[in-house]
Amino acid sequence: MAHVEKHHRKPCARCAHGYARHQRGPARCTIPDCACKGWRAQPGDRETYRARWIDPAGKERSKSFARKLDAGRHLVAVEDAKYRGSYVDPAAGKLSFGEQAERWYKTTAHLKALHPSRLPGAA
Repeated sequence: MAHVEKHHRKPCARCAHGYARHQRGPARCTIPDCACKGWRAQPGDRETYRARWIDPAGKERSKSFARKLDAGRHLVAVEDAKYRGSYVDPAAGKLSFGEQAERWYKTTAHLKALHPSRLPGAA
């Protein structure tokens, strides 16, 4: 199920250590017997909202937003796309420059090199 959650970038000021990731439910401290309940806002910390959803392949996805309204609207759009069957994986269109350059180079194999006298700017 898709949902929006408040997200802080810094851990609690009391213990200043990390939390277990990729778990269901609230974040729990990794130090035994610590009473810390999760991530806390600190001075200078930027509060964001994280939209989380499960894609049709069953993989959990997330995206961060500055406003809760924007995160909610994104989730509505994602759920609508899933319902209509038009959902596109956000990572599907990402190619590295090297991969794109290799694809382009393969399409130029049939081209002949120009004679130096035919190059632009040649007299």
